[in-house]
Amino acid sequence: MSTSRSPPIWKAWQKFFPSEGLPVPHTFSRNATAHTVSTKQYTSRNAVQSLMIVGSLIYFFNGETRRLEDRN
Repeated sequence: MSTSRSPPIWKAWQKFFPSEGLPVPHTFSRNATAHTVSTKQYTSRNAVQSLMIVGSLIYFFNGETRRLEDRN
């Protein structure tokens, strides 16, 4: 799968270690956001993308919780 067309959730976990001298990515990256302060990471696009990921994870886990509750 091409990284330029991979789903945002996979790109959020892309490899980034500042100690290895890697450049800060422009796309949303959890590691880059947590370990560097850069205008490359703190953009409106990345903020929206991270909120969409969080929203979809909340939706998924809410559905899983309901499914498990219905079993009992």
